[in-house]
Amino acid sequence: MGADLYIKSLYERQREKYKPNFDAWVKVRQQATTDEDREKAQEQVMKYFNKMYKRGYFRDAYNDSNLLWQFELSWWSSVVPLLDEDGNLSLDNVQWLLQELEKREPIFELNLKKQDARWRKYFRKKYQALRVLLRQAIDCNQPIRCSL
Repeated sequence: MGADLYIKSLYERQREKYKPNFDAWVKVRQQATTDEDREKAQEQVMKYFNKMYKRGYFRDAYNDSNLLWQFELSWWSSVVPLLDEDGNLSLDNVQWLLQELEKREPIFELNLKKQDARWRKYFRKKYQALRVLLRQAIDCNQPIRCSL
């Protein structure tokens, strides 16, 4: 389980573009008769899976890899109350979340000091990805669909 955030137009465009290749490689993987062929096909499956979710999408799992927890925020208590009845985060609330994260960067950095280097790198990269998504929503003038 986790938080899935989408900018509908960007996400759907990416998905439509790469899903046929993804599906084709899944089929190749399923029909592979050797471990080597399955592994090669799996590499392609992952390549196209990652491309489908590269733009307009962000995921934050509800486990130790949760980014918002590093800011001492929660998707449930901090973001869910901001959603409209359709589960959308309005542009005003996208802007609020971006500003709130920036305001809490000192908390983020203190919490990262408790992590090893691998986790610090992971959370910084994930934070960058979330900021990109939030800014994309603002630039596209679109709300973010949230499945929390």
